[in-house]
Amino acid sequence: MRNNGRVQSRRRFLHRLGIAWALAGLLASATGLRAGESAPAAMAADLGEIPGWTFLDAAPGGFQELDGIVYFFAHDGVHGQELWRTDLTEAGTWMVEDICPGFCHGMTNGPPMVQSGGALYFFADDGGSGGELWTSRGTAETTRIVRDLQAGPASSACGQLIEFGGQVVFGADDGIHGCELWVKPSSWAGVQLLVDAVPGADSGFSSGYRRLFPLDDQLLFWSQDSLWTTDGTPAGTEKVTEVVANLDVPWFHDNGPRAFDGRLFFQGWDAVHGWELWATDGTAAGTGLVADLVAGSGSSSPDDFVVHASQLWFAARGEDQDGELWRSDGTSTGTAFVADADWGPLGSTPAGVLYVVHNGVQSELRIADGSQVNTLVSVEDVYFYFLYPRRQLDGGVFLALNAGQTGPEPWISEGTPETTRLLADIYQGEEGSMFLPLDTAIQLSTGEILFKAYSPEIDYSPWVSDQTTAGTRRIKRIDDQVSAGYPGRRLLYSSLAPIGPRCLTSRYSLEYNREEAWSSAGDPATVARIPVHQGPGATVLQADPGPTPATRSRAILRVHGEEGPSLWGTDGTVQGTEEITAAFGATSLGLERFVATPDRVWIQNHDRVWSTDGTLAGTVWVPSWNQVRDAAVVSGRTYLALGNSGTGVELWLQHQGAAPVPVRDIEPGPDSSTPSWLTTGSEPNLGVFFFASTTETGREPWFSDGTAEGTYPLGDIFPGEEDSRELTEEPNSGGAVGAFLGSTLVFAADDGVHGNELWASDGSPESATLLLDLVPGNVGSEPAWFTTFEDRVYFVASTLEHGRELWRTDGTPEGTEIVLDLFPGRRSALPHDLLVRGDTLFLVAADPAHGSELWRLDSEGLELHQDINPGPDSSSPSWLALGQDRLWFMATDGVHGFELWSLPFGLLFADGFESGDVTAWGEAGSVVR
Repeated sequence: MRNNGRVQSRRRFLHRLGIAWALAGLLASATGLRAGESAPAAMAADLGEIPGWTFLDAAPGGFQELDGIVYFFAHDGVHGQELWRTDLTEAGTWMVEDICPGFCHGMTNGPPMVQSGGALYFFADDGGSGGELWTSRGTAETTRIVRDLQAGPASSACGQLIEFGGQVVFGADDGIHGCELWVKPSSWAGVQLLVDAVPGADSGFSSGYRRLFPLDDQLLFWSQDSLWTTDGTPAGTEKVTEVVANLDVPWFHDNGPRAFDGRLFFQGWDAVHGWELWATDGTAAGTGLVADLVAGSGSSSPDDFVVHASQLWFAARGEDQDGELWRSDGTSTGTAFVADADWGPLGSTPAGVLYVVHNGVQSELRIADGSQVNTLVSVEDVYFYFLYPRRQLDGGVFLALNAGQTGPEPWISEGTPETTRLLADIYQGEEGSMFLPLDTAIQLSTGEILFKAYSPEIDYSPWVSDQTTAGTRRIKRIDDQVSAGYPGRRLLYSSLAPIGPRCLTSRYSLEYNREEAWSSAGDPATVARIPVHQGPGATVLQADPGPTPATRSRAILRVHGEEGPSLWGTDGTVQGTEEITAAFGATSLGLERFVATPDRVWIQNHDRVWSTDGTLAGTVWVPSWNQVRDAAVVSGRTYLALGNSGTGVELWLQHQGAAPVPVRDIEPGPDSSTPSWLTTGSEPNLGVFFFASTTETGREPWFSDGTAEGTYPLGDIFPGEEDSRELTEEPNSGGAVGAFLGSTLVFAADDGVHGNELWASDGSPESATLLLDLVPGNVGSEPAWFTTFEDRVYFVASTLEHGRELWRTDGTPEGTEIVLDLFPGRRSALPHDLLVRGDTLFLVAADPAHGSELWRLDSEGLELHQDINPGPDSSSPSWLALGQDRLWFMATDGVHGFELWSLPFGLLFADGFESGDVTAWGEAGSVVR
């Protein structure tokens, strides 16, 4: 009978097991997952109780009208800063193209777009080609790169972008000539160099400021201290004369050098007169001083040029060095003082020129017509952000004024008190909506004004006005996300912090104006707020950094409060959270650096190093060191970059439970070699790879087995004192800079000839060799995210043929290949966050059908794991981190904004069977033993 019971028990077990596998197969079929795989990822915490906000540098801007449609760059909180369009209606406002797929910025914050030949031209970066010249006719299909002047991920975009004579003239650096002037002719598709003003790789054209000034049928520009002219062709480009000019005029500032009466007026300098009013007609003979307003070598520094009533108006300092308003007919005798001015001119109206003066009580917006001065309105402030509070209109001026306790808001003036009026109090109260420069304000062909404005409820949005209060309205809220946070805006110092079965993250609270720490065990029902605040002003600023081991039981939080910073340890629960600030005694908390190892966090606080296990009792001062820079762990041994006054920052080794011991003083004496990007191997290579610096070789690759004699350079890749890898690079921005494959090491370095490319070493001294030059020449493929998986090292690299895609290598040139061109052609899939778990490599990548989503590579190849935001829109997973039994990351499903997500591992059924416990499958008393 007992045997019978055991047989029946087995039958029941096998029957239930068959049902389980059948259900698993059905679920796998329904979800697109293979039987036995992890379940789909799900939202682990919905903390999005507040609207997300657009960064200041990603607010709508760069407006350009083309055929009745306005194009601009904007950040919707999901796609990064990209190309948008609007017909001034909400329904007619949408993103044209996600140039850099997923959450990354395709549009740069450089010079605004221009139009030429019915097309838009602008600088953009698709994530694989760097910042380059792009064009669009308003559709995704017509949005494309014009030419990748610096092949690969390096950027050529520099300087200004302007339409001139039906052509596009722009500053670019092709990697050969430096930053120089190029032209996109209207007659053909290519681009050509206009002039190499400073021969060789040195730059003749300056980036960041306006240096191109149209004057009738010529375009004037400065190269260093030389004035040049061009008709838009290389043959018609020539140097005019040497003349020093103050051209530090931002792209959005249109009141710099001004064309007037056939000449360009500017602020010029010579040793005799200082900075004074100069002019040029584009010839050497026609270039010279107009008026010396401060006699001798003193400077009047004329600026803010405006043309009104056949006169040139400008701001200058007189003999008493105060701000003054001047006008000129272009001659010395016809240049005269008009009025005292704290700022001006702001622009011209039919009634005169606007400027600002402080009358001893408050500021006043005034107008001058050359014979009299009148006050238009008293203002508390004219908001001079980046020295740019205005935009010239036809018949008036668009301004940001603070009057009547409104804060800076949009105003308009046609030069009389009656026509000087507030358009709208968009951000009600004293804050104001216009605390960014009005670089994006333009007047449309209809006469309407298009501008950007801010309010806390709707963030930065495009607004349009018919120049009346009733006709001033918001077009559309671009960023409508309701998120715990953006991938690009993580206030936790680490990516995410898995702690045992939970994961730590943060959320901004509008109610308390602070960051708050939260944790989740994998679903919204398990979310817990971590109480680490010291009043309403507290901000959870940092957690322990780097890839967090799945075995970590506690994490460290640094909190900024009204009474200063504090330090906390937490296991992700309310009960397991403890303040450890008292361990530091009377020492103030600076907390310059956190370095995490599996069981401890090393903290650099001012010139002392502390070690903590996340508890008050386990937080101790380590008196031997004053700096900690990096750490890596292999087979129970911890390599540390530690510093003291005797040796500087060098490599140390710590065995389990023992104190760290020095390995080798690479840069002898108190100077530091500063080991960085510590990367450990596995059997048979238990050492550590890193970059370190010496006086003779610069920063180069090294290897150490933990002994002084086993610590040596792999080669002086960039000969001499130059670095093959710069210390200023962020270690985690592109993952590991190298990886071991058995005894072979594959890494990225720059030898000064091939650019940042793929190198390999067998681990012996001076064995580093160039593995493959994926982008021929000195640009480099910029390999990153090195990850060892099974019998290959996987990495991300850019090539001219494929863009930025996933590659792999066995350590030989012939064994180095692209895995799959996910985004076919030169557009890029932008893989990142490579992470291995067992027999699966997870990563984030984009393709045209799904946008940026979570992918996996296993024995069946590379395939989409889950389309979290269905269709071509991106969920943009980021901050991938392994926990005990889950993959944690931030993502958006298109509904909830960016929130914490998790992907559980193991079989689809969690009833004890996967752990080996089969008791749940049998009847009581009939378990097979």
